[in-house]
Amino acid sequence: LFRSNWIVIMTHKLIDLGHSHRKLLVIQKNKKDQIEFFFFKQKPASETDNYWDGLIADLPVLKRRWKLGQGPIECLLPAVFFNHESRTVKKDGGIWETIEVAIHGSIGHKINRILERHGLEASFLGSSLTSTIEVLRRHSLANPKKTLILIVLAFSSTQGVLIQQGHIKKLEASYDCSSRILDTLICSRWPQAAPDLTGIKQNELILLPIYRQEQELVEGFQKLRPYFEGILDFLRNSFDHKILSEKKPQPEILLSDGGSLVRNLNCYIQGTLNIPCHRVESAFFNQALENPKGLADLTSIFNPLLAHAMLRD
Repeated sequence: LFRSNWIVIMTHKLIDLGHSHRKLLVIQKNKKDQIEFFFFKQKPASETDNYWDGLIADLPVLKRRWKLGQGPIECLLPAVFFNHESRTVKKDGGIWETIEVAIHGSIGHKINRILERHGLEASFLGSSLTSTIEVLRRHSLANPKKTLILIVLAFSSTQGVLIQQGHIKKLEASYDCSSRILDTLICSRWPQAAPDLTGIKQNELILLPIYRQEQELVEGFQKLRPYFEGILDFLRNSFDHKILSEKKPQPEILLSDGGSLVRNLNCYIQGTLNIPCHRVESAFFNQALENPKGLADLTSIFNPLLAHAMLRD
């Protein structure tokens, strides 16, 4: 399934224990070191206001359905559980940009205790954000003239990352335009949507494919407008006007995670700011798949796991 220029090692089970969904990615190789099995699964998190209560309720179900008891698993956790700091270090005669990631307080111990209580073992606990950043950083190294602005529209928070010439120049976070806010607005407009929020985001024509004044008249737009304007405000407040208005080379905005699933959101942002805007999977992960047909919708949801799998060596 992967093109030969992407390095993927044998990793049995990767799990994203996000706030809104639990996601599984399984990769196996055959004796010829070729990808043999590439497997996606996801389950909505149990409905509870407390992340830990939901996780405890879900783990027995996940263990049974996904057969998690066979060997260690690698776990990605919500980015809000971590401190992310960009650091410049000198190494091998050069200057390298790196992200220092530290899990908050006792969260790591708490996760491990809960996993152990259910007979599970985590060989890795990491942030759902850092692998996606690293994929883009490596791309930036190979394309030094490009300025990339990654906007991760996750359930509990939004992160913005500025990457230039392979260096992480800025890292910002906000709770004002998380996809949790989007989900709440969708449910207030379409009360029947709760079981299928992803379907509403992907199928309802809330944003026009070409930005124009008629956008104001589209049904549902005004209800969701606070979310869209929150993203624009986050971009304007987080990144210097000089960068956003640069023409040669023009920056590129890349959207990721659940909030990016809104149909034509990239067109709305591009039309408003006059800056090229794409979803991460259309720019990177679908290129890495031999046959993305049928997997395109999945890759938008599984970005962090795909990035993590691609970078394991």
